Amino acid sequence: KCDIEGGEYEISHEIVAHARRFAGIAIEFHDLHDHLPALLDFVSAIGKTHNLDHVHVNNTSKYDARGIPGVLELSFSRQDIDPDLDFAEHNPHGFANSMHGPDLDTSNNPGTLSA
Repeated sequence: KCDIEGGEYEISHEIVAHARRFAGIAIEFHDLHDHLPALLDFVSAIGKTHNLDHVHVNNTSKYDARGIPGVLELSFSRQDIDPDLDFAEHNPHGFANSMHGPDLDTSNNPGTLSA
């Protein structure tokens, strides 16, 4: 999981270089208004080893005039791990294996709607 308030762009090349070490990646990209090309480059590069599983707009930021949100949360899973396998084999810490449920896309700030 990577949530480092804008520093993700500085380390994104390292994530890609060591992508095979990660069964899954959850990363929050900030300030997309200024860094959209870097985000697209990362998604393209990590897409060689990982599938993009989920995109969530963080509603703590505003959309710009182009309709680009300020913050996106992206989740990826490694392509060579069969999602139908017993997750416990790849998960020694016992984390839940679920991308389903009513709370998957709840607002980051329930009192604010994305605008």
